[in-house]
Amino acid sequence: MKNVIILLTLSGLIPFYLKEIIFLLSLFNVSIFFEFSNMYQYIYGSIVISFLSGMQWQRFIYHSERAVYKYFLPIFSSIWAWSLIFDIFNSLFIVISGLSFCLIIELIFQNKLIPVWFKNLRIITTILAILSFYV
Repeated sequence: MKNVIILLTLSGLIPFYLKEIIFLLSLFNVSIFFEFSNMYQYIYGSIVISFLSGMQWQRFIYHSERAVYKYFLPIFSSIWAWSLIFDIFNSLFIVISGLSFCLIIELIFQNKLIPVWFKNLRIITTILAILSFYV
């Protein structure tokens, strides 16, 4: 089960690097008819942040957390990510800070519930997702 989770998590990074993959394929004369926009990275990042926020909600509800502020943290990061109506620079900042914020929330509030291998996987995938915006 652990290997399946690792494989699925790492395959989730493919859309972040789709621009680079298409560029590399075009170097080898592979004809790709793909109208490309940088905005898809930000939209996909927002979807990932919303998914991670939903995971936090599930954990807080399952463990009957009484602190009300914990319920607002996942909502905040999701709303923050979907405010992508800004220009590209602000979208970049919003998605990167949203991914970082989701990781920080998970490491602070779910530290004892998450296995070490999964925690390391989350840190690595978050860093790789953030680096995809700079490649």
